[in-house]
Amino acid sequence: MLTKTCDKFLHPALLAAIFIAPFALPNFNAQLATLRLMIIVALTWDMTGMRAGHVRQSLR
Repeated sequence: MLTKTCDKFLHPALLAAIFIAPFALPNFNAQLATLRLMIIVALTWDMTGMRAGHVRQSLR
């Protein structure tokens, strides 16, 4: 029950923080942009093949 409640409020709070951060911390725009890029890469990385978005070729 606690995790559902936590997820219910944590995800929107994190999304809001991501959008508010550049305005609240203007001196860190480059670091925040890099952080966002790393998050996107981490979410799209293929953990088993160590490739991002590539289709595996069968071994012959």
